[in-house]
Amino acid sequence: MAVTNTYGSISEGVAGYSARELLNRGLPHMVARRFATTTNLPKNRGQVIKFRRYLNLAAALSPIQEGITPDGQEIQFEDVYATLQQYGDLTTLTDVIADTHEDPVLDEYLDILAEQVKETFERLLLNLLKGGTTVFYAGTGTTRATVNGVIDRGDVRKVTRFLKKNRASMVTKINGATTKIATEPVRAGFFAIHHTDMEPDIRDMQDFIDSENYANSNTALETECGACHGVRFLSSELFDPFLAAATSATGTTFLSNGATVTAAAAPDVYPVIIFGKNAFGSVKLAGESTPNITPRVFNPGEATKEDPNGQRGVISWIGWDANAILNNTWMARVESACTAEPS
Repeated sequence: MAVTNTYGSISEGVAGYSARELLNRGLPHMVARRFATTTNLPKNRGQVIKFRRYLNLAAALSPIQEGITPDGQEIQFEDVYATLQQYGDLTTLTDVIADTHEDPVLDEYLDILAEQVKETFERLLLNLLKGGTTVFYAGTGTTRATVNGVIDRGDVRKVTRFLKKNRASMVTKINGATTKIATEPVRAGFFAIHHTDMEPDIRDMQDFIDSENYANSNTALETECGACHGVRFLSSELFDPFLAAATSATGTTFLSNGATVTAAAAPDVYPVIIFGKNAFGSVKLAGESTPNITPRVFNPGEATKEDPNGQRGVISWIGWDANAILNNTWMARVESACTAEPS
């Protein structure tokens, strides 16, 4: 009985190489996922995955008695569950891909698909984070519809006060940017993610320090523009705003529907997520044994039931993902307008 090759026209070894290449090319450019508390994709355990967060012990304020063992406290934890979903896509081939990773055609396709993989899994997490329950509003706004200003130092201070009050820890390490199972140390701080459109407004905040002016500029992460009052700001072009959502503040000062307007229009509302350690979780895209991405290649010229003349080839990828907010008091969202014409 013939055995079906799970990876199509390529061998398991080339498929493994291709999967690693997809992530090695995509992971360095992911912003949010590098800060997620990660868990491995379980095998043969259904589609519900568990993220576990351990709680602090209460302070031991009572003196112990001589010769008497304290009662002690049990370690407490909270479990947050998320449902695994499958994602993937494909594109047709215009040339035969040889079963070797040196093939330039395969490399070209891997570059294109790596960009798609990055955008897919990064957007899934960013879209979740936009739904967090702790929200602050820029300007004098009290709702998204009434946002009428850009983020400023005061907004940052309000969020950091909130995070510290709720015992959020600063981030000191992040997930590595390769398929190796490792973390990387970073200079301690709370972190913020915002759309690239907001960089001018971020840089205009009072007391903002440009990343180029850090005591050691080598500590800046990719896309990090700088810091303000203990919060390090990173930009992502994938962190979409809520278009024309500030309906109570029509005008031409702010971007509307992603563009400068000449006639009064409702401003877009840009989310800025500020968070501490273990605020949210994700499935590891780079698993302990194999990456959580399966590539498949079907060369042109191979007859199938759907293509009996072998006229079409296909390269595809498929993978599992799940994300969860682990603690809404360890992250907050500032909703802000965005200046249309930065000075």
